[in-house]
Amino acid sequence: EIVQAGKPEIKKENAEDTVLVRMTRANFRYDILGFTFTKEHPFAAMHKDKAQQIFDKEEGFRLATPAEVQDYYN
Repeated sequence: EIVQAGKPEIKKENAEDTVLVRMTRANFRYDILGFTFTKEHPFAAMHKDKAQQIFDKEEGFRLATPAEVQDYYN
């Protein structure tokens, strides 16, 4: 018997708690809290609490907008 899994449920609260972070530092690559930022891919989506940890500990990171990400990759 074949059982198909449905789409994974995405909780609304999780999406609302997700923010985009941009690395503005000159590093070619930077790894922090399990996220990798590079010159080619300076954006990462993460929970707002993790983003705040990065902002509190490191310089060269800021919130990004979805439009900014779209413009960067187009």
